[in-house]
Amino acid sequence: RPSLGLNLSLDGESLGTFVKPAGSYVNGSVSWNNNTPGRLEDVSVELKLSGAALDRSSVSVQEGFFRSVDNTIVWDKNTSAAFTTVSPAAGGSLFFRFASLDPKAGSLPAGPNIKLEGRVSGRRAAIQGGVDENIFSAISREVKIASNLNLSSRLVYSSGPFKNKGPIPPKAENETTYTIIWSITNDLNSASGVKVAGSLPSYVGWLGAVSGGESVSFNQNTREVIWNAGSVSASKSSQSVREAAFQVSFLPSLSQVGGVPVILSGQTISGTDVFTGAELKSSKGPLTSSLSTDPSFSGEDGRVVE
Repeated sequence: RPSLGLNLSLDGESLGTFVKPAGSYVNGSVSWNNNTPGRLEDVSVELKLSGAALDRSSVSVQEGFFRSVDNTIVWDKNTSAAFTTVSPAAGGSLFFRFASLDPKAGSLPAGPNIKLEGRVSGRRAAIQGGVDENIFSAISREVKIASNLNLSSRLVYSSGPFKNKGPIPPKAENETTYTIIWSITNDLNSASGVKVAGSLPSYVGWLGAVSGGESVSFNQNTREVIWNAGSVSASKSSQSVREAAFQVSFLPSLSQVGGVPVILSGQTISGTDVFTGAELKSSKGPLTSSLSTDPSFSGEDGRVVE
């Protein structure tokens, strides 16, 4: 084993390349220890952070100092007297935190990463007339920044690619049709195998009308609507939003009078980040008969009446 032990952990993981979503924080720790049989003098630990994805203003450190001129965190006898003299088998853990830039700021390059290079050093006192010896250990890690693959959804009556019909507010035992619009945004890296899914309750019917989606289908047995969107390129432009719309029918029961029943539940989006290889997945809450996402109506227009 090395004379000076050194380990670098990111969010509790200490091995290999680490993947983190863009714009999120990473909690890190550096563990070190003196494996020599003698004491060490003037021990210091340095951790250099680099990469265009680093949000330099986000770096914070416990019991150390962030030297922003070269993006290096330093722990030494100037930050803690414990580093002045270190006994055999002694050591400790040092903690820091940082984040990647938010892709909405428009400053993240393609294939973003953050590199961390750690080094612990110390001076071993001379034995029996010898000379002092400087010893050190080094370690490095990489943080790959994953894309944010996001899904937004709307329930509309007055807008969208289909003409809807039926009473608004919805009336018990009378059919009303709605259009559901799914929108995909992807802010950083290209994604592959993208799939959107949601489930229709028993009182909501699939009408088979689809617009915009390359492959939107309905499974009658599971009552699941699936959009196989395939590859989704990264873009910060709102003009590049991928959308699919489909039409459903709602036949409310007397037991639902006064409520705003769920029209689509279990909404999820999943895919693979092409740069990092990470699996991307997020979920959305249910869409109800409330027409809060339709500019022509208010939320109360979705409450079932008798």
